[in-house]
Amino acid sequence: MTTNFIYDTKSIMSRAWVLAREYRAKWAEKETRHSKWRKLNMNLRECFKCGLRNAWEEAKKSMTAARSNTSTFTQVRPNRGVRYLELLSIAERDGLNHGKSWYCGEREIETMGINPMHEGELVCYVYAN
Repeated sequence: MTTNFIYDTKSIMSRAWVLAREYRAKWAEKETRHSKWRKLNMNLRECFKCGLRNAWEEAKKSMTAARSNTSTFTQVRPNRGVRYLELLSIAERDGLNHGKSWYCGEREIETMGINPMHEGELVCYVYAN
């Protein structure tokens, strides 16, 4: 089963512009201190290219972390008793014995310690055999 990941291009572009401005400020600082830097031209467009590349790398790293094979629920509750909460997709993927599923809401996040990034996803109880 493949997990689809939708990139938030607006936040990636915003992050790229922030990085570009930081790179440009660093370049301007070097330009004023050293005469050899004055010969090279580092405009905002070049800084944006570097910032965009780094912003995409950050997004890909966060995607990889989100798609990791280990469940965040099992990391939160390592001591499993008779039953525990799990994402329905993981329970079906691993062939676990699970009950009826429901959408993870604010109640589950507050009372059961579920990671807030799973709000709106299907969760279920998994039963130990």
